[in-house]
Amino acid sequence: METSSALIYIVGAGPGDPELLTVGAERILRQADFVVLDYLVSDEIREIISEKAEQVLLKHGVQRQNLEDIFQLLAEKARSGKTVVHLKGGDPGVFARLAEEITFFRKEKIDFRIFPGISSASAAAAYVECPLTDAEEASAVTFFTGKRRRKIGENGDRQNMGESFEETLEEENPRILAGSCVVDGSRTLVIYMGVKTVKVWTSELLQEGMSPEIPAVIIQNVSRGNQKTWRGTLGTLVEIVEEHGIRPPAIFILGNAVKNTPERNYFESRPLFGKTVLVTRAAAQTHEVAEKLQKLGAQVRIQPVISISPAKNPDPLRMAIHSLENFDWIIFSSTNGVRFFMEELLHLGYDLRKFGQTKIAVMGAGTAAAVEEFFLKPDRMPEVYNAEEMAKMFLKDMNEQEYLRPPRFLIARASRGREVLAESLIAAGGNVTQVVTYESENVTAESPDFNMEIREEMEAGKINWVMVTSSAIAESAVKLFGEALRKTKLVSISSLTSKMLEKYGFSPAAEAKEATIDGVIRALCENKVE
Repeated sequence: METSSALIYIVGAGPGDPELLTVGAERILRQADFVVLDYLVSDEIREIISEKAEQVLLKHGVQRQNLEDIFQLLAEKARSGKTVVHLKGGDPGVFARLAEEITFFRKEKIDFRIFPGISSASAAAAYVECPLTDAEEASAVTFFTGKRRRKIGENGDRQNMGESFEETLEEENPRILAGSCVVDGSRTLVIYMGVKTVKVWTSELLQEGMSPEIPAVIIQNVSRGNQKTWRGTLGTLVEIVEEHGIRPPAIFILGNAVKNTPERNYFESRPLFGKTVLVTRAAAQTHEVAEKLQKLGAQVRIQPVISISPAKNPDPLRMAIHSLENFDWIIFSSTNGVRFFMEELLHLGYDLRKFGQTKIAVMGAGTAAAVEEFFLKPDRMPEVYNAEEMAKMFLKDMNEQEYLRPPRFLIARASRGREVLAESLIAAGGNVTQVVTYESENVTAESPDFNMEIREEMEAGKINWVMVTSSAIAESAVKLFGEALRKTKLVSISSLTSKMLEKYGFSPAAEAKEATIDGVIRALCENKVE
């Protein structure tokens, strides 16, 4: 067909779990300039979209909006030379108005590419361990939608029929499960958008002769951290929906293939499944933590309570780097300290040889790992990860060894923090230089990076846990969230961090046995507080 140079990508986002996003879809989202996305697209997938991209979020009930307005907007942006994406939940070819969309683009001579997504049906079956087909029980699958929103008008146009199926019952064809349907259970039936109309389509199946004992499963919020599953039969579906107040989005699977669905599946058995965890670390440090939590089943919210940036006055740091070989020890107390120090060292034109005979001490396994990323190996690390234990370690060395001169220590630190280590080393006769490698500042309610919705969720009791991974984060979190913190539970990285929380009247519900991020996550998994 004859087209313009404009191009639109119609992309399936899958049901919600970012692990189910296709490689092609992720690539296009990272390149996008303009994205129109369905309200069902998960926050985790939205985070993949290019930061430069303008996003238009379609609200629930978009069927009442003029679809041509949406298509026209996409076309206009594509004609302006932008990389344009229409991001749809699930697979764009399954109950997602794809036919109208491509018809419009062809008429407007706009080229398009379709990136399929994993459908809600496929994902639901996989995540509750229920095969859609079975060599002996089910040789076919049929997808139905529980809504008939449109009809063919007198002029041949497709028309919007309203918000709910009940409005459509007065139309000429009120049946939902139109057409022939195998009702003995040998064909698996998958019902999309069927919550509000469950009484209608279950009644139709029963009238067609399907046994009320046919196995069935309902999956709500497929593949997400708040997925819920109910098992029953065709005859009990209405009761289950009403008893549990099930709301969309949910999908129904019926047929003999469902009968072997286990009571508990792997996805819903993960240790943090159903829990919402707030990560409060600085923005650059949240991604890896979020991934670990999500793999364990948690829904993750992110709201940094401190901001990290390069030192406002880099001169002392640069002077220390220039004379690095003159120090006996450099002490790193955080991963941020390592990163900013090494970035400045490389920026000044040095490489690892600049360390010479200078030895490296680190505070904790995480900091050690950060050092090793630069192909360096720490020489010392205290068994307990705090300044007191680091000081004791060096004081023991200083007492046991003879020095021709006081040992020289370089402490690479944040713009704020305790003075325990420096003061202890100086008192023992050490020569100590401290340099600020980065600025650590509190995020406030007025900060552009503060998301008010996070505090509102916390006040509503929707956040189960808040991770508190340093004393600075503890202090800032108390100032930022205030009494809303009493509506959630706090997990602390160490006894020092716990003491800071207690100073402000907040007692953590859990404390890590090892002062690392993995230790905090283990504390969450082991904690049984509901």
